[in-house]
Amino acid sequence: MTHRADLGTLRSFLAVYRSGGVAKAADTLGLSQPAVSRHVKALEHCRIGLSPELTEALLQDELDLAVVTKIEGAPTRSLYLRHLCDEEFVLIGRPGEPSYGGPRDARPFVGYSRAMPMARRYFRSCWDTLPPEPALTIADMRAAVAAIRAGAGLGVVPRYLAQAGLDAGDLAILH
Repeated sequence: MTHRADLGTLRSFLAVYRSGGVAKAADTLGLSQPAVSRHVKALEHCRIGLSPELTEALLQDELDLAVVTKIEGAPTRSLYLRHLCDEEFVLIGRPGEPSYGGPRDARPFVGYSRAMPMARRYFRSCWDTLPPEPALTIADMRAAVAAIRAGAGLGVVPRYLAQAGLDAGDLAILH
């Protein structure tokens, strides 16, 4: 595969992930559904994991490519690193709710894992503290956004997952 084809494959994968389906991704990218499906199929045997684990797999020649969120401590002389994109996190809740009041705010949180790594990063950046324990944990980020939309609590999510709800007025940014 050429470098240009590799990027096209990654773009297709990201579009499918963000839109939730091959048909929507194909429309977004201006490609046919079979083309997007072929791109995603070309990525089979990919691995999902934490950044340090994926970096180590690259160094051990177990992977050819990794998309990671954190590169601190990565051996830059051994790896070719390329910035793909910045991901914006937003603290969301239902419309009409008051703005989040900081760590003393006792409203429940929804997380996609007990550790809530996105919320940890967000809270550390905004208040230099840890987020509250999640009252509800849902292993799928889209389902977590749906639970927040239904009133289960607040959550920190990537903006692109909340954007449709924000545009429709079903969600609001609370900080």
